[in-house]
Amino acid sequence: MPKQLVTVVIPAYNASRTIAATLDSVVAQTYNNLEILVVDDGSTDSTEKIVLAYRDRDPRIALLKQANSGVAAARNSGIKAAHGDYIAPIDADDIWHPTKIEKQMTVMLAGGSDLALVYSLHRRIDAKDGVLYTSPFYDCHGWVLCQHLYTNFVGNGSSPLFLKRVALEVGGYDSRLKAWGAEGCEDWLFQLQIATRYRFGCMPEYLVGYRQLRQQMSSDGKRMFNSYKVALQLICAERPQIPLFICNWALAKSKLEIAPTLLRNRDYHGALQSMLYCLRHDCRSTLLKLSFHGSKMWKCVLESFIPSFTAFTGINFNQIEKRSFYDFDPTEGLHIHSRYFISVKSRLERLVNIDRRLAKSEGYRAIASCSK
Repeated sequence: MPKQLVTVVIPAYNASRTIAATLDSVVAQTYNNLEILVVDDGSTDSTEKIVLAYRDRDPRIALLKQANSGVAAARNSGIKAAHGDYIAPIDADDIWHPTKIEKQMTVMLAGGSDLALVYSLHRRIDAKDGVLYTSPFYDCHGWVLCQHLYTNFVGNGSSPLFLKRVALEVGGYDSRLKAWGAEGCEDWLFQLQIATRYRFGCMPEYLVGYRQLRQQMSSDGKRMFNSYKVALQLICAERPQIPLFICNWALAKSKLEIAPTLLRNRDYHGALQSMLYCLRHDCRSTLLKLSFHGSKMWKCVLESFIPSFTAFTGINFNQIEKRSFYDFDPTEGLHIHSRYFISVKSRLERLVNIDRRLAKSEGYRAIASCSK
């Protein structure tokens, strides 16, 4: 039986430094029945030239061009143009393990009619593919809306594989966030929209390299928090059945997670305000996270003084050699022993029952009419 066609959608804006590594990881997939659509979102660098060179070598690759409209619009263009029933997005600076699509499709095809999205785990990587951080594994699957609201366990936009018809059903990625000056959380909002209607599946292996660069949108802490807040408000307005305490937990958790970025950018006042906010709204979880990430916070403070710190001590964080993403076994994960991660897992287990109860409630999965 022939394999189902999977369309890979790659939004790209001035991605000349990283698009080759991304394409290399896509064309190397062991699942080879792929359509690879690169959506050039008005790039002014050599992104188009690089993609065309790859297209000449691999007929599965196609280039779509549009005026700069933002990442949500670029992804939506790729989804609409896709010939595959399954969509796998990847940002133009991320990379995949060669087995990612094959393993996710195995889960998807075995999942049943109400399974619409399969995600895998990720490692954060630097500009040279060195691993900076391995995400924890919480084993969230099935009905997951409240769990995903509380903590973004998918973690990035290059992890999911989902049904094209479901993406069109929920209206695609919400381009209103860019218009509102709240760009950044389109991936999370899109995943939440799917979670209100369908089940999630999980491939519990680290198959995505999520690149962290200082100039990325996700490194702008205040902007990302604003985007997170807007996305949270949209979902909670659409689904008033969601208990308020979950939204409060989610907001406090997000506020605390931007503190390291604020510290790196020397916004010490903003970082302190974030931590005080979290202490007021979720004191126990905040204290546990601060105790776990204390060394990370100090490292962020020191990094904010680079190159002065480097000149004084001779230590350069950016030159410390790290293991490459491809050197890791994808099953090699992060063992959760800290009280903070255990507390997050405990909360998620509590939310499983709420998700199941909400999924059975009348009208919960009805599609809200909204214009995007």
